[in-house]
Amino acid sequence: MTFHRIVNAHSDLTGLTADDHPQYQLRGDNYPSQFVRMLLVDTSRALGQRLVLLDEQGQVIQQGTPGTDDDTLANLALAAARDAGGGHVAFWPQTGQALTFTTPKAVRHGVHVWGPGAYVAGRIYYNAASGSMFTMGDGATYGVERAGLHYLFLENSGGYAGSQKGVEISGISASPSTKNVIEGVYFSLFGNVAIHLNDYCWDNQIVGCTIKGGDSVNGRVSNFGVLMSSRANDCTIFNTSIFWCEQGVYVGATASCTGSRIIACNIEECSESGTGSAVYVGPHAQATVIKDCYLESNDTDAIYVHGSAVATFIEGNTFLDLSGTRYAVSFAGQGGTVRGNHFDGDPSTFCVYLDGASAGVYVSENVYDGTTAARRVSIGGTGHVVDIGTTHYGQRTFDGGLLADTVGEVTANAGVTADSVLLKDGAVGLLAAGSNRGTLTHGSLSAARTWTFPNRSLTVGLSDDLRSSSTNRTAAATLSDTATEVQRCDLTGGAFTLTLQAASSSNLGKVFLFVKTDASANALTVSNLLGGNRTVSVQGGTLMVQSTGTEWVVI
Repeated sequence: MTFHRIVNAHSDLTGLTADDHPQYQLRGDNYPSQFVRMLLVDTSRALGQRLVLLDEQGQVIQQGTPGTDDDTLANLALAAARDAGGGHVAFWPQTGQALTFTTPKAVRHGVHVWGPGAYVAGRIYYNAASGSMFTMGDGATYGVERAGLHYLFLENSGGYAGSQKGVEISGISASPSTKNVIEGVYFSLFGNVAIHLNDYCWDNQIVGCTIKGGDSVNGRVSNFGVLMSSRANDCTIFNTSIFWCEQGVYVGATASCTGSRIIACNIEECSESGTGSAVYVGPHAQATVIKDCYLESNDTDAIYVHGSAVATFIEGNTFLDLSGTRYAVSFAGQGGTVRGNHFDGDPSTFCVYLDGASAGVYVSENVYDGTTAARRVSIGGTGHVVDIGTTHYGQRTFDGGLLADTVGEVTANAGVTADSVLLKDGAVGLLAAGSNRGTLTHGSLSAARTWTFPNRSLTVGLSDDLRSSSTNRTAAATLSDTATEVQRCDLTGGAFTLTLQAASSSNLGKVFLFVKTDASANALTVSNLLGGNRTVSVQGGTLMVQSTGTEWVVI
């Protein structure tokens, strides 16, 4: 927007300085032919308790008494802009003065409401028992477009003691609206939510705002800083500060909520007493991005991702003062990343907690600064890829995923339901379901270590690696489930048969490799195979079989 300042006051306002009566003419790139429709000025300091409503030429439309006619004049200004098909309205209380609204103010299609700046001049109070101070929406799908609120100081003045928490008093409610902007607005002490984007709010932008949800005297008054629910799609919160709210940002509360972006925001002192989060990614959230944010002193979870949330990307954020935080990131959702974040300090549990309900999360390139190794990453769920880091330890395991880098530990009795965990650099560790779980460490050993599995025990010495063991055979035998994988057979003394134990769930996946090591004409026979017996008759000949749980097959 380009601002053209008018310095000549109207003759009825003789004696006002530019500070007393800052008239502006606003030209917008989207509204090249539309000027300020109305300018509501609180002139109480200079004109003996009067409000003045002026048009864009500085002509007085109506005057009123502050505290009595604020609603009337404001509604008149907004209606004029609405009836003109869009335009600009300036609410301009003087420095140290305030306007007070007792009923919601409707911002309609193409209407932009301007203030003098949160810290430049006066405030606008909302003194009501319920409702939203401003509404952007007319009940029709996509009904309000290209509207905005800019540089206002909005405060709930209807009483904000602890008893007001959760009372249905909101700052701005948009439902439905598309392609609108809320810019540079300061919100203070709204009992329910400062900004609510709901029901077909698409492509809305929240930029450069400050949301104060409480203070050290009143505690956390606001339930939510920003609430996005019921098809609030492709909305962005950028460069916004939120503090002292029960929930800083709640995405996906009801119905589908896709493509939300929370970028470069500062969220502090949100959540308390085991409830709430700085950012709560709810059950209906899809494709949510939380990036380059600063999250400090959030008591419960800095970021919580619900088990039904899909595709959540948490990247490049800074988590500070974790001493009172339960989890910096608690992730129960389906798919996403926790990547390139900086965790500073020790949380009470873990920096990154992958819940048992989570699946398909990529955890990589995070920095754990001053964090105890045991509190960095806790891994549950399925199909994750986790880069623990060269000195960072995971304290749980997961099903069928990749535990990356050079040091990682899967602890005993850690809720393992998988049969295998793949470690980076090619080492494969076998883990059993049930109670026979061992501790598998990839890295140097200070002493020999033994792992016990249902089908065998494996002991690794200081100079050993995890190679398959073998058994030499010279006579017939029946092979149990615990027999070694490699069977080296010398038939110099005569032909013989090795019989496989019946295939069952206990040997599902078991592999045997049979090798004939001698040069005699005697043949090795392997029996109990699908399709009949097989023979190996030449030196160096091999046969590999595997159990499917119901039969043994040649592979």
